[in-house]
Amino acid sequence: MYTKSHSGKLFITLLVLLLGATTALAQVLDRGEITGTARDETGAALPGVTVTVTHLETGLTRVVVTNASGQYRAPLLPVGPYRIEAALAGFATLTREGVVVTVGSAPVIDLTLPLASVTEAITVTAETPIVETSRAVTSTTLNQEAISTLPISGRDFRDFALLAPSVQQNEGLRASLRFGGQSGDYGLVAVDGADQTNAFFAEYTGSAETQNFTISQEAIQEFQVLTNGFNAEFGRSTGGVVNVVTKSGSNETRASGFGFFRDSALRADDPFGNPSTDFSVQQFGASIGGPIAEDKAFYFFAFDAENRSDSVFTQYRRDVSGIAIPEFGIADFGDLEGAVSAGRDLITLFGRVDWDVADDHRLTVRVNYNKNETTNFTARGVGVIAAHESNFEDFTNEATSFVTSLTSVIGTRAFNEFKFQYVDEKRPREAKSDLPEVQIADTCTAGCFGREFFLPINGRTPKIQLYDSFSYLFGNHDVKFGVDWNSNELSDNFFIGWARGSWLFNTLEDFQAGQNALLNFRTFFDPFNETNIEVDDYWTHELGLFIQDKWQPAPNLTVNYGVRYEAQYNGDPKNPISAPDGTIPVVRQAPGTERIPVPQDIANDTNNIAPRFGVSWDPTNDGRTVVRGSAGLYFGRTASIFFPTGGSGVRDSVSLFAPPPAGVEYPDLPLSVVEPQPGTPAAFSFVASEFNNPRVFSLNLGVEREVAENTSVGVDFIYSRTENARIGGFNGQFDMNTFEPTGVDEFGRNVGVDVFTRGRPDPQFFSADMLSSLGRGRYKAVTFTVKKSFTRRGQFLAHYTWSKDESNADAERDAGVNLGVDNLFDVESAFGIDERDIPHRLVFQGTVDVGAGFTVSGLGTFRAGRAIAAQTFTDVNGDGVGFPPFDRPVDANGNIVPRFPENQPNFYNVDLRVMWTAGLGTAGDIDLLFELFNVFNSGNFSTTLFVFDVPGYGGCGANPGASTCDAFLGTPRAAQLGVKWRFPGN
Repeated sequence: MYTKSHSGKLFITLLVLLLGATTALAQVLDRGEITGTARDETGAALPGVTVTVTHLETGLTRVVVTNASGQYRAPLLPVGPYRIEAALAGFATLTREGVVVTVGSAPVIDLTLPLASVTEAITVTAETPIVETSRAVTSTTLNQEAISTLPISGRDFRDFALLAPSVQQNEGLRASLRFGGQSGDYGLVAVDGADQTNAFFAEYTGSAETQNFTISQEAIQEFQVLTNGFNAEFGRSTGGVVNVVTKSGSNETRASGFGFFRDSALRADDPFGNPSTDFSVQQFGASIGGPIAEDKAFYFFAFDAENRSDSVFTQYRRDVSGIAIPEFGIADFGDLEGAVSAGRDLITLFGRVDWDVADDHRLTVRVNYNKNETTNFTARGVGVIAAHESNFEDFTNEATSFVTSLTSVIGTRAFNEFKFQYVDEKRPREAKSDLPEVQIADTCTAGCFGREFFLPINGRTPKIQLYDSFSYLFGNHDVKFGVDWNSNELSDNFFIGWARGSWLFNTLEDFQAGQNALLNFRTFFDPFNETNIEVDDYWTHELGLFIQDKWQPAPNLTVNYGVRYEAQYNGDPKNPISAPDGTIPVVRQAPGTERIPVPQDIANDTNNIAPRFGVSWDPTNDGRTVVRGSAGLYFGRTASIFFPTGGSGVRDSVSLFAPPPAGVEYPDLPLSVVEPQPGTPAAFSFVASEFNNPRVFSLNLGVEREVAENTSVGVDFIYSRTENARIGGFNGQFDMNTFEPTGVDEFGRNVGVDVFTRGRPDPQFFSADMLSSLGRGRYKAVTFTVKKSFTRRGQFLAHYTWSKDESNADAERDAGVNLGVDNLFDVESAFGIDERDIPHRLVFQGTVDVGAGFTVSGLGTFRAGRAIAAQTFTDVNGDGVGFPPFDRPVDANGNIVPRFPENQPNFYNVDLRVMWTAGLGTAGDIDLLFELFNVFNSGNFSTTLFVFDVPGYGGCGANPGASTCDAFLGTPRAAQLGVKWRFPGN
């Protein structure tokens, strides 16, 4: 059995095996393949045909031989255009041109060889089929035409993912992607086959807790999204994979340069009527690529930069005009409202070299660096917020990613690819004030003013990834084996938390009277403060193993089946979970169970075995129809931020809170470190001993048919069932140091827990937040798709999705701390419509060459509003969950209101680009661009809270324009002007 003391030995053993192995295997995400059948003119299969596949841009070749059934497969192909040559004694040599391989694709290219007596050679030019008859999984691929022409406001590749079915975006500041009804915490982003997910934050390398581009759009070759049904090669994701391939150089020197500009004169007022006086965006960059040695070695370099300024508006939930706060030198509370300038500077540098070190071995080295410097960040990512500038922050996010891979062809049937990745990401976060934070529950988002309680923070998250893949072709089978190892470190980190204290008031009236003030502050058993920080590193390790077979029993039938094993090995808290005197708390591990000593470690998850099966069938046997289906188990990774990693600078295992130290009264500033006093209540966090990563069973069925030349229609059905979903942990509340309820009220709600008067079962401690895997979810969706590939001056993709998303699990961090389970003793009562539920969604994108040098492109999203939470301002059962402690309200008919009973207003957005291209002769082409974002200037209000029993507080979803809520806003209509130079031209 694995134990944590063996983790170092296991890592060293795996490292040795990986570096010395040629038969270990892992996921290859950044390539494609070509497959097909060779026949004679009578339709009979031709075994022994030598098929040579040549990449036209670099001269790379693959040579394979057809099997006894005439089938061939050329795997591990870089994306791009290809020429196929087929030769067999007695037959004419056939050359097939016009074949394009996209990321993750497997176009079926059948070859018909005439007898040599008829002709010696024949060349056929044909387009790649639009229907992929060998694919069992639902996917969306955006080619270079889409990437270079679609109007993407932020030049962030993740925006392209939103053009795929079953993909939505968390509307909070982190803007994580959600695939197939799954939480954004459990998706996977891969760039050039390397995992770009930050395992601590469950976000993306280079943009932790923000949305910004992390790699130059000039460096992106293709973009693919896989949802619900990917095979055993892919792991650590419960719903989908974003798969990005970067550009490489070629035998032709290519270069580009661009600049975009927009400012206040080109943008409308926001939906609340606030003018865009401080708004300005300048984006600029360039790229160049070409040969180092023709057909041998190539280079590509690119950079992207952005300078942005904008405004955030402070607007409190209640009228605070005329209220003086002399203790903090504030003459009028209302003076704190209004516009605050905010800005950010982004830069990313990219370099890649590809080198054919031998005829059958290609080495690729890629480095990407990005830096984000942001001022007056709100930590909530909203346009209108009930908090003052002093509660904001400044930060820098800096990340470097190094990836190298070696692809090897061993004869005509064996292929191997080895990858190594090292990532170093840093994100220091600075406070804007030295005043204690003042929170007024009915007036502010969190802090009305003063230092944000969780600042300052310093974080560094290095990462090492090793994987290798080996595949072997025999008969009708393509068998792969694989291993993938990730080591993730939390290093040089501190999260002081309440270093200046946080004074808490329930109401504005209490604040004015100086009554009922509570103080939150934090102490540590290994005392440190902002100038004396000593923390230990914290590691997690992830292992993935898989075996996968792609079997083609007939030319029109492909079967994928395999199994994947995953394990997550977690570190433990560096500090004991105990009282200052060493007493171990005694708590329940689940509602209704006996109380036992709290676990002192964090559970590993090592029992994740994921079988998967997929099939694709061409019933018409003409390459124009595919019936596909897949089913399998998928496991997510749990981000380290949800664990109590006390002593590692993030979350102490035990924190000491109110009452204030002796002699400290509002508005005194408490010391950042105080000695624990006898009897001081200790709040602590722990992980349930039976904790597991989320497990999802997914089923996908679909059919696609080519209805016209290069145009297809399709329908897909997705069903997923989630178990072991997270309840509790960071930003969640699942308190196990409470009494069982004594009964129910007249509406059926549990009451009598009442920790405020009854105290706690273990009176030496305060709350005991448990990270559990007691949640579950269900997701159903039907998608209708129409697509046209790029031919005859245009391409088009549109899809409509109906879906239903239900769960009882905690919402993501962006969605808010108060959207979890409100009844700790009946988690099933929270099951119902989830915060992610969007029942209707229509997305389209297209590009048209209208002639005279003009190209018009656009994209649009029309969808139902998100579900909005309903809560009460009163702690009905006295369990102390939340501040204020929220519970389920009751409607006018006496029925308990569901967790998410209503939808916010519908969302719609259309973006447009018009581009005019002029030739510059041998100097290339120049593009003049006009872009219009949010053409119809839709407000797109969104919030996460709907409080029933506070007069006038209906949330933005119910009362757009009200001054009683925070508001996530769609971007006001904005025009952008741009120019781009491309060499060579068209």
